[in-house]
Order: sequence, then C-alpha cells, then structure tokens
Amino acid sequence: MAPSLGLTENYTDNVFLTSSQTRGAFYNTVVPGVAIRGESRRLQLNADYSAEQLVFYDQSSLDRLTHQLQGDLEFTAVPEHLFLDAHGAMFPALRSGSGALTDRSRNAFRDREGLTDGENNRADVTIWSLTPRYEQRFGTLAKFTASTSFSDTTTGSDRVAGAGRGNEWFTRLESGERFERTDWGLAFRRRELISPTRGRDSLLQSLIADFGWQLNHAFKFTGTVGFEDNDYGSSQRPRHGPTGSVGFVWTPSIRTSLAGSVGERVFGTTESFVLTHRLRHTVLSASYTEDLRTSSELLRGRRTVPLTDPFGNPLPINSGTNPDVGVGIDSLSLTDEVFIDRRFNASAGYAGRRDQLAVGVYRLDQESTRSGRHETAVGGTVNWRHPLSVRAATGITGEYQTRDLEQPRGTTDFYSVSPYLSLSFGTHTNARVSYSWMDSSSSFKGNSFTENAVQVSVTWAF
Repeated sequence: MAPSLGLTENYTDNVFLTSSQTRGAFYNTVVPGVAIRGESRRLQLNADYSAEQLVFYDQSSLDRLTHQLQGDLEFTAVPEHLFLDAHGAMFPALRSGSGALTDRSRNAFRDREGLTDGENNRADVTIWSLTPRYEQRFGTLAKFTASTSFSDTTTGSDRVAGAGRGNEWFTRLESGERFERTDWGLAFRRRELISPTRGRDSLLQSLIADFGWQLNHAFKFTGTVGFEDNDYGSSQRPRHGPTGSVGFVWTPSIRTSLAGSVGERVFGTTESFVLTHRLRHTVLSASYTEDLRTSSELLRGRRTVPLTDPFGNPLPINSGTNPDVGVGIDSLSLTDEVFIDRRFNASAGYAGRRDQLAVGVYRLDQESTRSGRHETAVGGTVNWRHPLSVRAATGITGEYQTRDLEQPRGTTDFYSVSPYLSLSFGTHTNARVSYSWMDSSSSFKGNSFTENAVQVSVTWAF
C-alpha cells in the first residue's frame, strides 16, 4: 500500500473556456490518494484511489471535489473451479460530442454563469460489477466455463444517458489439449441492460460455434457460425438472424502475430484484425473491431490507471508525479441506445537507454440502431520523456482529435500540448512544473476557446 498527497498551484487564463472576454484565475488542487497492490495464493488485488479538491481563491462557487477510483479483485474460492471477479470505478467522463471538448476534469464542467446542467459536458461515472465464474475440465478432452455478471453504472443523474444495471450470462464448452491441430468451441451469451430511461432496455443474445485448423506451425484457419437475437427496446422490433465469419491467425515468429476475420452479422458485414510486433526496444500494435455495444459496457471496460507499460511489464506504484485528475477524450457521446461500435487503435512504444516515447492513433465510430445518430472521432496522442539526470527529467505530452456528429450536425477540432519538468527529492517527494495549451475550434456555439495554464505541484509518498 502506498498513500500519497499532492498539492498543486494552478493558473489559467481562461477559467470559463470562452472565445472572448476571457477571465484568468488562480486555484489550488489538493489530491490525497492511495495505491494498493496485493497478491496471494487465492487473492489478487489492484486498487488506485484519489480525491481531487479544487479550491479557488476568489470564486468559491467553482470549488469542486472529484473522485477517481479503479479497483480490480480476483478471488479463487475453489482452486481450478470457482472464482469471483469484482470491479469498481469512479471517474469523470465526457457526456456529449456536441459539448465542450477538453481533457481536464475541471474544464469539462464549465462553471460559466448561465449554463444549465444539461449544457455542461461532464458526467461523474460510478461503476461496480461482480462476476462469479465456474470452470470444469474433462481431462484433455474439453473445458466448460460458466459465468454471470451483475453490474450497475450511474452517471451522476438519471437524465444522463449511458447509465443502467447490467446482467450478463455466459457459457462456453471448448476443446482440450487432446485436439492438437483442430479446436472447437460453442458459446452462449446473453447481455441485458436495464436503463433508467423508460422503454430503452436492451437484450442481446447469441449462440456461436467456432473452430480452428492449424495448417502448419505458423498459420491457422479460423471460423464461426451461429445465430443472434437482439432486442433494442420496446419501440424497436427485435433483430435476429444467422451470423458467421472466416479468418486466420499468422504467427511467423514469437515476436510477430497477425489475426484477421471477415463475416456477416445482422447489422451488416464485419471485419476485424489484431497485429502485434515486438523488437528489443520497440513494440507495435494495431487492432480493429466491430460489435453491438452500449455506453454502460464501454464505461465498465474503461481503465483510467495503466498497470503495464507498452511492453506489458508491470508498472511500479506511482507516488503521484502528476496528481491532477483528467478526463479521457477518446470516447464518444453517452447514449441509452444500442449502437454499432467500430474502433481502430494503433500504437508504437519505444524504450531506449534514456528516452521513452509512446505514440498512438485511433478512430472511433458510433452508429445508433434506433435513431441512426452517427458520430466519429479521429485522434492521436504522444508522450515523450527524457531524463536529464538521476533526479530530473523533462518531457512533453500532446493530444489531437477531430470529432464529427450528424445529429446535431457539427465538427470540433481539439489540440492539447503540455511540456513539463519533473524533479525527485529522494524516494518520497516529487515536484513537477508544467505549461499546458489547449485549443478548440468548434461549429457548436460556445465551444471554441483557447486556454493557457501553468501548474506547479509537489507530491509526497508515505
């Protein structure tokens, strides 16, 4: 367990994110936090929590408390048979693609006078889920898995779409080690979302058989065939029909892997692929997926605290070199509709003797199954760090996104750049000085702005 306390002195020249008549402000950020890592024969726990309190010098109405929590627990009740997975999370998220686009939690709330709650673009997400899981092996012949998941997602108000209780049932029977060159599986999945909005409940069910044939040591053919039945709400007729796909897995070496498939679902033709390539100092990855999703599912899958680096190595417990709580912009509008979720992600990580560099690009596409509402976002991130000495380092983070909506029609271009200098005073104290520039150019009224900000922070680990 590693508790910490962070204090930050902040200045912004545009506290309300306006395009004209900007107003500057000084404020303090107090961030107590704790990180827990635990592992035993039957229990594994990873939990990170911080509470960010904003204190403004002359505008107490802007003071705000933000919670950020990420907790995952894996418990083995009966070895090799019965398991329990639990997840809890609290974090700020963007509500709408037509609202102000910013990667800072404070700005997303937009405290400008005259704004109603619906015009603010921040949702305070709270999530919990419990998943009992049972496994049974039948020698080397087959393996059976059954699980049920209970979850609840709130977004600060029932008026904010994306909230709801979720129930999921999953069973799978698959081949064992006896099948060396051929493998098979049969899975049933039922996903139910009970929305706080009347008439917006959804039920997605599928029965899928999959198979694979190992042609040689490097190449494998794959395929699926099955049936799906989807109910998108009381005012929408269920959509059902056969589904299937064909694909391959190519592994020319232990450093390179490529898997791809093309198929047909009830909502149209689908494609997917996953690529990974590792070198001594570099890792490259890319993926593309298409599936029916809900906002609650995507929020439950969001992880705000990374536990591994781009190479898959566990990260040490961070004592809080940058205590500010942010809000990820790599997500689309929260909605109470089932939608077709198409997402492409690609990243490159480099870890040299001194420098570390991570670059990522993505494209998100969200197409509603009820209203036909369509939203896309194309963006990229960069994070570079260069050590100056044993105790000092400098670096820069940057982010870009272009977001496009059809209903209401509009486009937003967003840029964020932040160079920084960090200093370590022993093993328990860290300091950081950073400058941040944000710029938003939007066709939505009131969402164009430029902000310059300076932050000086000190963090103590106990």
